[in-house]
Amino acid sequence: MNTSTSLVSRAALAILVALVTLPVSAQDRKSIEIDRDVITAIEKGETRDISKLAIARTAPDTSGWDALKYTIHLEPSMTGRTISGTTKIDGVATIAGLTTVNLDLVGFTIDAVRLNGSSANFSRTGGGRVVSVVLPAPLNVGQTFSIDVVYRGTPIIEGGLGFGFSSSGAATFAEPEGSRLWFACKDRPSDKAIYESFITVPNQFVVASNGRLVETTQEGGKTTYHWLESHQIATYLISLAISNYRVIEDSYGDLPVWHYVYPELESDARRDFSRTPEMMQVFEERLGVPYPFDKYGHALFENFGGAMEHQSCTSYGSPLITGDNRYDRVVAHELGHQWFGNLVSPAEWEEIWLNEGFATWTEFIWTEHINPSGLADLMAGRESYYIDYEASAGAYSLYAPPPSRLFGATIYQKGGWVVAML
Repeated sequence: MNTSTSLVSRAALAILVALVTLPVSAQDRKSIEIDRDVITAIEKGETRDISKLAIARTAPDTSGWDALKYTIHLEPSMTGRTISGTTKIDGVATIAGLTTVNLDLVGFTIDAVRLNGSSANFSRTGGGRVVSVVLPAPLNVGQTFSIDVVYRGTPIIEGGLGFGFSSSGAATFAEPEGSRLWFACKDRPSDKAIYESFITVPNQFVVASNGRLVETTQEGGKTTYHWLESHQIATYLISLAISNYRVIEDSYGDLPVWHYVYPELESDARRDFSRTPEMMQVFEERLGVPYPFDKYGHALFENFGGAMEHQSCTSYGSPLITGDNRYDRVVAHELGHQWFGNLVSPAEWEEIWLNEGFATWTEFIWTEHINPSGLADLMAGRESYYIDYEASAGAYSLYAPPPSRLFGATIYQKGGWVVAML
């Protein structure tokens, strides 16, 4: 028997099965309605204005350089709702004769730009969305450079993205291309780099971020949190969350699992996040790949009612804390992203379905572990959901979706079904 033909036949049969709406009983309908809350929390929605952000057609990288490391020194004014700081970008030329380095940055007053420690010539281009730094002499392939951008001002919020202040504190949310709204960077998913930050806040606040907490230092009523993500990270996954957090310290073996929660939600959050280490064990066993980063956990935030899979520190909407584990699949989905989207990241936004399809599949893995008899109903419900969605929104391909459908139900739910079939 021809193996290739057999595989093609099985794939074709699987696709036909996926295209058929499964019969749904009244009891199943009740289950689907309950799961809609989970779906809403997971899907990032289509209502955000992304016209100035990702357009689901990533242009080829013609920048001529790669980012190696971002070092961010930042001090937000929690009362004035402004930020001031310096971002250092370490990079390397990838073409011969590199004469200009273009950085993405929207808004802010730029007080200075330095190249390798010396003042540099720069201009605001691209409608004020790009900082063009002129190099005094062309660089050859492999030559490195460091650029410091000193800036201040009120962050701009676009389509719900950026550095947002709230009554609880402040937090960032950048997917797909909103990191440029709070620090200078090469804001595309394919160019990953090391990330280090020094964030200074009044003593009553706590800062959660990616990687491991190196140290905290106090001076003059303020605390500086020094974070280091030594694993490669895409710009949209770099995050800060600032509030008067209580830290729930859990672990998975020797790995810290820390949850940054509001004091009034601490008791409920302990229960809602209690299964995280078990999920990590299940995913390691099923995926055959160890958890890839130095810590994990969650930080509550107000920017978005759902959750966002920031690398090693998922941002988690406070409305999802209920104290009864009803959103465990949200926890599982965002944890799944640590492998699919964070460890392995999209080169372009056309591939976003791989992020969300695999993460949805990890919801299925968790459900199969915790409630095997409920897996079929869950998958039937998700299938019914995306078929209903496509009946109104229209069908489109998983790869390179229309810009307005970058985070549509097809990407998540049909994507999860396709991964499950494969």
